[in-house]
Order: sequence, then C-alpha cells, then structure tokens
Amino acid sequence: MLLMLAAVPARAEDSDFLGIWADRGADASGVSRIVVTPQNGDRLAIHLFGKCQPTECDWGTVPARLYADGPDSKEVSSIAADFDTGASHLRLTLHPAVGHGLRIDVQADFADGSRRSNFATSIAAAYAGDWSEAPRLAASPPPAA
Repeated sequence: MLLMLAAVPARAEDSDFLGIWADRGADASGVSRIVVTPQNGDRLAIHLFGKCQPTECDWGTVPARLYADGPDSKEVSSIAADFDTGASHLRLTLHPAVGHGLRIDVQADFADGSRRSNFATSIAAAYAGDWSEAPRLAASPPPAA
C-alpha cells in the first residue's frame, strides 16, 4: 500500500507548472521544450518549441487553460493549450508527475493534404530551469539528458 501511495503525484498548484520543461525522449510528438510562465496575476502562459532541424521551431506562446479535479475544486490538476504549427494543430495537456516532472499528453491533427496520420501520445518532460531564465534560454537547445 505504501508503494502505491508513493507513485501517485501530489495535488498540484498552478505554480507547480512554472518552469522550463524539456522532452527527454525520442518520441514522435515533435515537442522539444515548453516554458510555462505566469501571466496576468492568476493565469499561466505556455511557450512551445518543436523538434526542427537544424534548430528548434518556436511555435509561440498562448494562454493556458487551468483545470481542477471537479467543478467545486480550486486545486489545479492540469493545464492545457492549443498550438497551430503551420503543418499541424497540437493540443497539449500538462499533468504533474512524480519527481518534479510533467506528463504531457499531445494530440496532433495534420493539415489537409498531409500523408501523416493524426495521433495522440504522452511524453515525459523533465524540469530544465526556472521560467525567469526563459528569455535567456529561448534560443538555446534543451540541456542534454
């Protein structure tokens, strides 16, 4: 029973999402780095970077939607945002994970005419720095694993 409890992430606060998050896997999501920053008091913004060659793509910053566990709860359980990358529409949902990480659920819908299939996947993102460092790191690749 104790092991089961240790594997369950604690309840999150919106501040738990703040930071620079880097995808450590070789997955098909196309996401390389996410920066979550405070915006207008009690709101958050998500800045998304993609895995492009030879450098990262900057897919922009959008306001995050905050979700609670239920209609009467004030505790944030996840945040979400939608991005238009030009070639696809990405819907991201960020969930706190064990060990100060995030699980990021990605749904990708490709533009008409694409030969690629729409897909959904989950990626593990590791904390890579404080959000206040993001302007300095915006042009830098994510730290090596």
